[in-house]
Amino acid sequence: MADLRFLFFDTFRLDLVNECVWQGERAIQLTPKAFALLHYLAARPRQLVTKDELLKAVWPEVIVSEGVLTTHVGVIRQALGDEAKAPRYIETVHRRGYRFIAPLSTAPRQSLESRVERLASENQSRPLLPSQTLDPRRQTLDIPLVGRETELTQLHSTGG
Repeated sequence: MADLRFLFFDTFRLDLVNECVWQGERAIQLTPKAFALLHYLAARPRQLVTKDELLKAVWPEVIVSEGVLTTHVGVIRQALGDEAKAPRYIETVHRRGYRFIAPLSTAPRQSLESRVERLASENQSRPLLPSQTLDPRRQTLDIPLVGRETELTQLHSTGG
């Protein structure tokens, strides 16, 4: 991944420079190998990463068994609150490897509440256009309708 500092998924932030995981302001403790394994998987979202590939990437020039993968994936799952039987982040592909399945972003996910609050405050500070002012005769907002000429003509001709 090119010059990225963070990867975001769910409520987590993978800090690639400092090699740590954050959930909000809380640091999630992972060993260096567990972090390297999580980073390797997250850098290949939704792709099957074989056990052999992971062993070569995370434990280069060291002879280890596949059990080390199971142990470290378990550590990562426990730290993230993930479950093997109902995974949200790391999926086990039986006898083959693992897949990072959470949606990833390079920008923080804004909560729905904060987006609504931001839009509401922007709209409160924005003045109404002259065409959006209240017409006291009709007690409605005078907002022009586009593409309804036939219906408007019919309404005005019937006095409605």
